[in-house]
Amino acid sequence: MTTGASAGRAYERTHPWLTFSIDLKRLQHTGWLSLGEAVSMSGHIAGAPPEPEAAHEMHKLYLAKGALATTAIEGNALSEDEALNLIDGALTLPPSRQYLGREIENIVAACNIFGFAAYALAGLVDGLREQIDSIREHQWDIAWVHFVYEWFRETHGVKGRRQRSLVPALSQVKQEFRIGELPNLNADLAREYDRVARRTLFRDVDSLLRLGLLPHGPNGVRANRERIPAFPP
Repeated sequence: MTTGASAGRAYERTHPWLTFSIDLKRLQHTGWLSLGEAVSMSGHIAGAPPEPEAAHEMHKLYLAKGALATTAIEGNALSEDEALNLIDGALTLPPSRQYLGREIENIVAACNIFGFAAYALAGLVDGLREQIDSIREHQWDIAWVHFVYEWFRETHGVKGRRQRSLVPALSQVKQEFRIGELPNLNADLAREYDRVARRTLFRDVDSLLRLGLLPHGPNGVRANRERIPAFPP
């Protein structure tokens, strides 16, 4: 009986055309461009410092997206939420659907295996673009809060504290908000403006409008995050 390296693998004798290799010379120029873009965006993502919770959530999200996209080729009918819950260990599937969960788990376990070049690169680039947008939005939020606090760094007193708290709170909704409803943004603002006359709120907003931190639109005011200086692309 032949054993060890001399024996080789059975498929090499019975199916010699299965080489499990890829001829990259056959990859179209668009594939190489996508690969270069993916490498560039991966570098941007690798150097981004999101907060731990946000990083963990993004890792799970795109792991689920990738595994689901791969298994969908074979007809996997799980939803994105189900795939996320499966990765979290919070999904119990009935016996008739357990095979769908195993497909996702197998892909997650083998997520580093080289796949279909052109198809995989296109999907990778799309996913990286979406991920970069999410990271940029998260970092912009952090930078905006720091920008506002730095703006009011030399401002002391109750008035300055109210205005400094109002801008980041409004930033969380990312839409125009009616001035009279601003104290409802969170409990701290509600307490602050409950202690003063109603006109104080409008005076604070007027001050922030003059500073350019809150632009006024047809439906109210919003946080002017565009005030943050940024390097042009």
